[in-house]
Amino acid sequence: MKKIKPPRAASNATLKPLPAAPRNVRRRLTPLLRITFLSGLLLLLLMGGGLAGIFVRGSAAAGGPEKESAFHRLLREYDFKSRQVLESGSLTAQRREFERLDGDLDRLEKKAEGVESWLSILKRRRQLASIDYHHEDLYRQSTRRAVQAFPHSEPIAAVAAAALVHNAAITGEGAAYLREALPLLTGSRFAPMRLSLHVLLGDFNNPEKAAAGLPRGFTISEYSAVSTWEAELIFPNLILLKILAGEIPAAAIDIQTVLTAFPSPGLIRLAAEYFYDFGDLLRSAELFSMLPDEADLIRQADALWLAGYTENARTLWAILTALPSAEPLTRPPMQDEAVYSTAVLKALYNLALTAQTPEEEAALLERLIKNSAGQDSTRRFGLIRLSRLLDVPQALAVLNAEKGPEDPLIELEILKRRTERGELPRMIAETWLLVGRYPETEELYEWGAWYFNLQRNYTESANLLKIAARHDFTGYWTDLYGALQHIREGDFDTAAEMLAAVSAENDHWAAAANRGRILESRHAPARALENYEKAAAVLEWDDASAQKTASRIQLRIAYCLKSLGKIEESRRALEYAIDLNPDNLTARLELERL
Repeated sequence: MKKIKPPRAASNATLKPLPAAPRNVRRRLTPLLRITFLSGLLLLLLMGGGLAGIFVRGSAAAGGPEKESAFHRLLREYDFKSRQVLESGSLTAQRREFERLDGDLDRLEKKAEGVESWLSILKRRRQLASIDYHHEDLYRQSTRRAVQAFPHSEPIAAVAAAALVHNAAITGEGAAYLREALPLLTGSRFAPMRLSLHVLLGDFNNPEKAAAGLPRGFTISEYSAVSTWEAELIFPNLILLKILAGEIPAAAIDIQTVLTAFPSPGLIRLAAEYFYDFGDLLRSAELFSMLPDEADLIRQADALWLAGYTENARTLWAILTALPSAEPLTRPPMQDEAVYSTAVLKALYNLALTAQTPEEEAALLERLIKNSAGQDSTRRFGLIRLSRLLDVPQALAVLNAEKGPEDPLIELEILKRRTERGELPRMIAETWLLVGRYPETEELYEWGAWYFNLQRNYTESANLLKIAARHDFTGYWTDLYGALQHIREGDFDTAAEMLAAVSAENDHWAAAANRGRILESRHAPARALENYEKAAAVLEWDDASAQKTASRIQLRIAYCLKSLGKIEESRRALEYAIDLNPDNLTARLELERL
């Protein structure tokens, strides 16, 4: 049997090379190897670029806080130096150190990169300036550099404006900058500052300028965080600004807001005056009752009287006259010293005005005159009213005894009473003499124009109007008597325009009646009737002369009604004219024709 040999160990075996691949297979593998190599190289480049970018961004991010912390580290170092300087006792040494601190702030300015950095620097400059006024100008210069760096920053503009007006006069250049800064201060936190700058720039110098030039952006809600004393200063101006601009409902809303948030005496008084002027008289009286002064009590009484509560008003006036301040002094009054307060004198006058009998009125007016001194206006009007309750000799005696050394209104009243008995040429001459003694008193010109027209002395009236025009008097009477002069000259168009202006602004019966005559002459009975009715409505019948005037107006109303074909109404107007003045013969004849 043949013997089988075991195989050799693998480690001793000789490996034969693999057979070569066919030529066509080698052609296919060569491009694939190239593509793999190029792809790997491209991937390596992309990954390297990404890692490099991450490294660069990381380095930049690491450098930002490093810079910011360096700035703040310098600030902390500055604050440390500043505390050390302030703790030192020598003022001379402090000033030398302040110079060094200013130098540190100059270096910090060069490193400042944002608004917050600049505000930090300006805060420290302001602290230096508050300690030593020599550094105020350096502080202002720094604020100007901050504005140049950030011209549209609201907080920097506010800081610069505050630095400009602090302890310094506002120059023309400074005012120009403040005008530029104001539009930037739009935030509610800067609203008080914005209003203060308007005040400093003179925008509240007069009501017309305030209403025309100030923006309408002021609202009470912007000042909700202010203190009570600031509200006392700010809110009245805001509310008055809206009233001047004609925003009456908005002003009323603000007033209610103010009364709820800040019911201080000054704001309550403002609200009371607002309601007094704009028609809610009972609300005004209620608010005045919350105030303690005598003047507020008399304003409360006035509001009640205007609202038709005469007895309530008289009760308050009587309370005023019974107050301790209403007691006469036991010694003679000194020169220009009033024995009664102004409020008490007004209360006495108003009690006299609403008295039930002439005797009661005279007694109250005598008490007023006896317990007043000097040239108080209430005393003057009380004296005039008392004189009109007396006959001519008594009135002249009282007026001459009580008048002051320079009292044109009392002298005018004396002249009026003398005209009741004096000769016309003499009274005209004395009127001119009185005007010459007090050429700036408009009331004298007004009465002179009325008196000359009443006496049909139209030449004197024209001369008086020329002199009044040179003094720039603007009372309604200049247009009224000027219109009458144009009517006499035949210039009806100019007269109608002047009378329309007077009638619209003053409700003067003569203006409405004469405009009615012009319209009636132009065959416009409907429009003339409107003016005659207005004249009759506003005419006060306080004496027989006024009743005669009212009778003449009713006669013109009857003519207009007849032209409009309203015969029965015309008849009633004529009957009323006769009731007012039985001596109106023209009305009687016209009634007979109807």
